[in-house]
Amino acid sequence: MGNSIRSVGFTKSLFDVQLEYSTLGAPDTNQFKKKIQILKDCELYLLPAESGRLSSRDLPLTRGQQQQQCVVRFAQRHRARLVVDIVKLNVPCKRGRLQVSGHQPVCGKLEDLREADRHYVLDAGRSPPPAVTSTVNRYAFSVVYRLAANCFDNDVAQQNGTVVFTPGSECRYKVTQPYGYRLRLLINSVPFGHQTADADAAVTADYDHVATTAKAMTIDTLQIHQSTTTCPGTLFRLTDGAVGWFYCAPADGPRRQMSMVSETNVVLMESSSASMHVPTLVVSYRAEPIPEVVSQCPYGSVSLRAGRCLTIVNELLNWEDAEEYCTQNGGGGHLASIDSHRTQMLIDTILINSPNYSDNAPYWIGATDMNNEGFFKWTDSSPFTYSNWYQGHIHQPYSGPNSKQPNDDGLSRQDCVELRQVYRPQNRLLKYFNRNSSYTWNDRDCSVKNRFLCQMQQHTSLNDYDPDESSCNVTMKLTSEMRFASVSSPGFPQPYPDNQDCTFTVEVPRGYQIEVEFEELMLENESTCSYDYVELIPGDDDEGPKHCGDKSDVLKLTRFVTKRTKLRIHFVSDYSHTFSGFKARVSAEHVNNECDDARQQMFNGSCYLFASYPEVSWHTARSICNGIKAELTSVHNSEEEQFVESFIRESTDSRSAIYWLGGTWNEKSWYWVDNSTDTFSAWLATDDANALTYKDMCLAISWLSSPPVNLPRGLYWTANNCNTVGGYICKKNQTSKYLQFYINNNDKNIMS
Repeated sequence: MGNSIRSVGFTKSLFDVQLEYSTLGAPDTNQFKKKIQILKDCELYLLPAESGRLSSRDLPLTRGQQQQQCVVRFAQRHRARLVVDIVKLNVPCKRGRLQVSGHQPVCGKLEDLREADRHYVLDAGRSPPPAVTSTVNRYAFSVVYRLAANCFDNDVAQQNGTVVFTPGSECRYKVTQPYGYRLRLLINSVPFGHQTADADAAVTADYDHVATTAKAMTIDTLQIHQSTTTCPGTLFRLTDGAVGWFYCAPADGPRRQMSMVSETNVVLMESSSASMHVPTLVVSYRAEPIPEVVSQCPYGSVSLRAGRCLTIVNELLNWEDAEEYCTQNGGGGHLASIDSHRTQMLIDTILINSPNYSDNAPYWIGATDMNNEGFFKWTDSSPFTYSNWYQGHIHQPYSGPNSKQPNDDGLSRQDCVELRQVYRPQNRLLKYFNRNSSYTWNDRDCSVKNRFLCQMQQHTSLNDYDPDESSCNVTMKLTSEMRFASVSSPGFPQPYPDNQDCTFTVEVPRGYQIEVEFEELMLENESTCSYDYVELIPGDDDEGPKHCGDKSDVLKLTRFVTKRTKLRIHFVSDYSHTFSGFKARVSAEHVNNECDDARQQMFNGSCYLFASYPEVSWHTARSICNGIKAELTSVHNSEEEQFVESFIRESTDSRSAIYWLGGTWNEKSWYWVDNSTDTFSAWLATDDANALTYKDMCLAISWLSSPPVNLPRGLYWTANNCNTVGGYICKKNQTSKYLQFYINNNDKNIMS
């Protein structure tokens, strides 16, 4: 046979070969064509082997100073597992990385890595085959690898299932269920030569019957590493918490069925045998709920107090998308609220024992202060009576000044709350991390994507509602740093249960007073408020103002202030007729404010109330001001204008585009509704306030989105339709405790 290469062609990645050949004495010529992939400079394939070692010394030398990426691929082996362990690593993170297929890159020193970042178990039959990618240059690494049976080191998290332990192999299955579940296991020992499918089918046909008739498993209470058990067949080892269970299936033993129920939600099962001619073990499992933990919650959820179910969601979403997910997938649920230390500890236990637990993973919960900086609320409208903020790196003084939470300065957009175990130090030069045994609270930018916790109500009848005593009778201690809290009736906004008697005690430091503002109030109506009511009892008094009925239209009139340092909010419901209940904002305010209302600001003998929300029309704003014996503000000089502008500009609560003032148009000229006669104005110099045709126009101070260079203030008077909604500024004179307004019919001009 003769042959010759007629042509060779090259492209950037392919090598084309054309071969012509003929058999001696034959007139015909045959052709063979093939395209061969050209490997990159540092793309290598390991020869098939049961085990081996790979190090940085095995890679081609780096050319010059340029960083070189090398990819080393393992040989494929179907129905097998590849175990890879990093045994040496010294790679500065600024200089290179080492990455195993499907996992995050690692760098640094070996002792700095967690166990999960040193040990990998991969599918050896995957396509493309598993690989190690290196950009370490001259720095050192070393890994060892070995092939294992397909049954080696498998993590299983399904609710029910069956696993098979292959004879002659080392097998390991870790079965994990959500916290609140145990595992009922049925272990079938199938003699060599028998069909394992028959055992599996028998169990599937009548699982409950087999579970009750199977023989209970013999328990060896020694821990696994203390056991010297040997077995002439298949040795089965099971770890359930601190207890080890062992069973030896003799090579010539009969078929056998055994059953057990685990004590924990995680079970590790291992088998080993020296021969293929030994029994096969088939283990079927089923998750069984612990009634006192799960109650009536669906699989994967755990019962919290007050009829709530908690679910861990490992999908990464920002805070608003997480809340929407909980609402849509939880039957009207919300991100989780935490109402007591007891609930916090339960959530800690649930998270730490969850199948996907990682101490470095944070979780969104339903607390936010995006509407009012520093005033945190739960999305489910439950009272904000408990907190567990991270207290900072107490024992590491060089970690930075802002480690204590919450630390949003009002400009950082850290308006949502996450649970976190591990905190990085503010000083990036320090390598340590603070890992807490409990999850603590951290305020975070709401756009960050985290795991999250959803809660939903259990499907129970209203009369079966069992309120948590720790959330129904609580003491809230407000401070200068945490001045706000939210209080609501049990189950709010759902109808409150019958026969409730709850007391919320509010305490503030000396020098502060307590203010209560109801946001919703709808109880059973009765002339003396003796059926269902909420009572505000200051100090150690025996009684105080009572409210009942529907107060939706007069909520402003239910506002309550006491200069005592303690207030009891007492809620009572009788045996029938429930309504949506109440929700109130409670705050601690300085007593030494010269104004009657601590929310108001004093300037030149007058008290000003700045309100940016809810945004209302000019007429509504004036009615609100009149309701507190004030009037929409007039402005009489440049000092007063500067005071108003400065407060709006510097307030973290300022979000409105306009703020209503007390000026309005009377078809001829502008005038102040408080009948003042001053002629000061702050119109834009380029405006002629009398040149426009005004109809139903009112005066506001407004932000200019793009102020000109020669008019840098950004806040000026503007004429707006009175029905436009905005914030507003109320003002009242403090010459007497209660200001009386005397309004005559004379028009007073506002000069333009």
